[in-house]
Amino acid sequence: SEMETSTTTTTSADMMTPAEKLSELRKLMKENDVDLYLVPSDDPHLSEYTPTAYERRAFLTNFKGSAGTAVVDAEKGALLWTDG
Repeated sequence: SEMETSTTTTTSADMMTPAEKLSELRKLMKENDVDLYLVPSDDPHLSEYTPTAYERRAFLTNFKGSAGTAVVDAEKGALLWTDG
């Protein structure tokens, strides 16, 4: 019988540190004249369990907790609020 093999794709963004991701985000913010960027934990449907595709806050900050919000300004500041 054939065995199915699961492969995981690693992108260059997966290998970046949070500081590097913030730097790249700020470049995009400046290019698009954005002063403040809000990064929530939830998806647009406010699902009880956030699908992996919507885990933006975890991707950007490496904080994997269930609740939290990140705010990034275009210059230097970045804040993370969590429930614990």
